[in-house]
Amino acid sequence: DKLFNNTITEGRVKHGSYNYHNIILSGDHVITTNFEKADIGFQITDLYDFIRKVMEKNSWNMNTGIQIIEAYKKERKLEKEEQKVLYALLLYPEKYWKLVNFYYNGRKSWMSAKNFEKLRRVCGQEKERINFLKEVK
Repeated sequence: DKLFNNTITEGRVKHGSYNYHNIILSGDHVITTNFEKADIGFQITDLYDFIRKVMEKNSWNMNTGIQIIEAYKKERKLEKEEQKVLYALLLYPEKYWKLVNFYYNGRKSWMSAKNFEKLRRVCGQEKERINFLKEVK
């Protein structure tokens, strides 16, 4: 309730698609692009999008995730409610769900070798993902 009220009354803007595709590093500056999905909303979802994408690409490396969160905290305080929302979002196995849903809705009797390899990789990273979640709880 408090997080929602603060978001609305303060007009907090979220990017809506904050991942490495929309970030340009230029010297000491960070340039963010593609604001088409920007709107009033929970800014913590931008951090979640970024962490999830980076962590999936880095096999849920604990140090990488902690560094991202600590760097974020240096720029903007994380409210207790936001920490809970971030944890809840990270709990959901989004990549696994996307792959299984794609297969299910594709109505094919077999999964392509490429998607099977992606699914195998996601399942292989589950232990690291759980360990990271325990650390950030």
